[in-house]
Amino acid sequence: MNGPTIWLMVSLLANVGMAVALWRFARTNRHRRDELKHRQQAKIDDNERIAIALEGAELGFWEWDLATDSFRLSARSLAMFGLTSDEEIGATHAAWQARIHPEDLPVVLAKVRAYQENPSERLECEYRVRHRSGVWIWVLDRGRWLGDTGRQLMVGSLLDISSRKEMEQRLLRMAITDPLTGLSNRRAFNERLQLEWARLKRSPEIQAALVLCDIDHFKRINDTYGHGCGDEVLKHFASRLREHVRATDMAARIGGEEFAVLLEAASIEDAQVWAERFRQDAAATAVVCGEVSISYSASMGVAPLDVRLNSSEQVMQQADSALYQAKRQGRNQVVGAQVFQN
Repeated sequence: MNGPTIWLMVSLLANVGMAVALWRFARTNRHRRDELKHRQQAKIDDNERIAIALEGAELGFWEWDLATDSFRLSARSLAMFGLTSDEEIGATHAAWQARIHPEDLPVVLAKVRAYQENPSERLECEYRVRHRSGVWIWVLDRGRWLGDTGRQLMVGSLLDISSRKEMEQRLLRMAITDPLTGLSNRRAFNERLQLEWARLKRSPEIQAALVLCDIDHFKRINDTYGHGCGDEVLKHFASRLREHVRATDMAARIGGEEFAVLLEAASIEDAQVWAERFRQDAAATAVVCGEVSISYSASMGVAPLDVRLNSSEQVMQQADSALYQAKRQGRNQVVGAQVFQN
C-alpha cells in the first residue's frame, strides 16, 4: 500500500472519528436541553399547581417590613375586603391596624408582641377587619418571620372565616336560646344567675332580684284551644316580657309555661313593683289565635339575691315558694319571698 493510499485512509478515519464525536456531543447537548426543558416545565407545573391550590384555598397574603412599617397585601387579600389597591387601605401596618375591630385590636397586638419575643411560637389569631362596605369580615391570620432577615420582614396568610364564625354564633344561640319564644333557656339563665351571685358575693352592697312567672291554667288553654294556640300564648307572654326588661336584665323560659327574670340593681321592693306592673300588662292583653281571642293571667314569686344564703339555688327555692304561695292564694298575683326568710 503506497503512501497516498495510507494517507487517505488515515484522513478518512479521522473524519469518521470526528463525526462520531460531533454526533455524541450533539446527542449529549440534546439530552441536556431536553432535561433542562423538562425541569423548567416541571417547575412551571409545580408553580401552577401551587397557584391552583392557593386559589382553591382562597388564601390572601401579606408582607410586613418592620424596619419601615411597610405593609403590603396581595390582590386576593385586597379583594377580600372589597379593595383594589394598597393605596385604598394604606401601605403601613398602622393603617392596617386602623381597619381591625376595636374590640379585637388589643388581642391582635398582644399576640404580635408575644410572637416577636418568642419566634418559636407561630403567630396565629382570629379577628375582624372592616370591609369597604362597612361590614366586618372575620379572618384567620397566620404569620412568621421570612428566613434569616434579622427579624425585619414578616409574611403571612389571611383566610376569610366569616361563614364559620356565623355558624359558630348560630350554634351558640341555639345552645342558649329557647327555640319557641327566642328568650334565653334554663341553661343560659342558670349560668347568668351564678355569675350574678358571684358578683354580689364580691360586692354585697349591690342588689339584685329574681322573679319567677307561671302562666295560670295553661293546661286548660292547651286542652281548650289546642297546643298551637298554647304556643301562641307562650310567644305572646315572652314578647311582653321582653318589652318590660332592661338591657341589663335577663328574661328566660325555664320550663313549659314557667319563666324567670333576673333584675339587676333591684331591691325586693323594686322587683315587686316591676312584677306587679308586668302582671297587670299581661292580664290586660289577649292573644288572637285563628278566630278566637284568648285572655290569660300569670302568677309571680319574687326573691332577693341575698348573699347571706348558702347558694343561688336557695334563691330559686325562695322564689319558687313565693310563686306557689301566689297560686295557692288564687293566682294572678305577685308574692314576695321575704316572708319566707329566717
